[in-house]
Amino acid sequence: MTLLLNENHLDGLLSVGEVIAAVEEALACQQKGEVLSPMRMSLSGADRTLLAMPALTPVGAGVKVVSVVPANAATGLPVTLGIMILLDQVTGQPLCIIDAASLTKQRTGAVGAIGIKHIAPPDTDRIGIIGCGVQGTMQAIYASAVRPIRTAFVLEPSDSVYDRFVAQLAKVVPDLHVVRCWCADDVLGRVDVIITATTSAVPVLPDDRRLLAGKAFVSIGSFKPEMQELPDGVYALASTILVDSEHAIEEVGDLVNPLQKGLILPENIVPVGRLSSGEPRFHKGDTAVYKAVGDALFDVFVADAFYRKARQQGVGFPMDL
Repeated sequence: MTLLLNENHLDGLLSVGEVIAAVEEALACQQKGEVLSPMRMSLSGADRTLLAMPALTPVGAGVKVVSVVPANAATGLPVTLGIMILLDQVTGQPLCIIDAASLTKQRTGAVGAIGIKHIAPPDTDRIGIIGCGVQGTMQAIYASAVRPIRTAFVLEPSDSVYDRFVAQLAKVVPDLHVVRCWCADDVLGRVDVIITATTSAVPVLPDDRRLLAGKAFVSIGSFKPEMQELPDGVYALASTILVDSEHAIEEVGDLVNPLQKGLILPENIVPVGRLSSGEPRFHKGDTAVYKAVGDALFDVFVADAFYRKARQQGVGFPMDL
């Protein structure tokens, strides 16, 4: 039997800590050479993107197929929609079909939190967020699980998106205070840790090194070569760039462009899986960058965790394919 898990099934099935642990396990296996995860296939046209992401791992095999349609945000639909198929690693039997939008937002929240653990001081109690859509919301929730965040200073031009962001945070992290800002300079002036969660093709922060120096940046939204969320000045200031996937240097403008311009060198780019999960990599006053593009192996490990918990709790719809 194959289990079907929709968004309602996944909501609250795993704790934030359990999702983070699944991604950290994936990173550990990645560094041991125990996974096969090729660069994702991407097809773009008419302002939408189709992505296919397979992976073979010790916990199972899987493939995620999603569409990314930025215009969905204006209608209330998730920007990312699709399905994740989890397969038995020995027999290839389809074990589970999972709503990809819900899976992606949670595993990406976890990927961002792992970056925060490495680049943000342990006492960080305020963050800046550029973009308050689904990923901006999840980044706030997951960052609050790894740092004592009390205030989020956010930039979001859409009133409806901002209102949904505030309402969701009130349910999940009610002690987190949200302050709305009206320009990126204002956000930079109030915080030392900034998360960008947009699909922008051009940098969403000013290229002013006086404002950028000594701050920590998590870029979570850009995922194609023509997308760059962070300005060139960030890369000129940073001595090391942490990434969640080795494919990032080929997949996203936030690395492709600085590499082509000579602002960073390949040896400056470090996979976050190589680092110990216990201590921050950077010190106060450093300009730190963590670029996340996602990887199919994260989807498989998190999908496996959801599947095992669903089986334990009798959650989901069994199907005979």
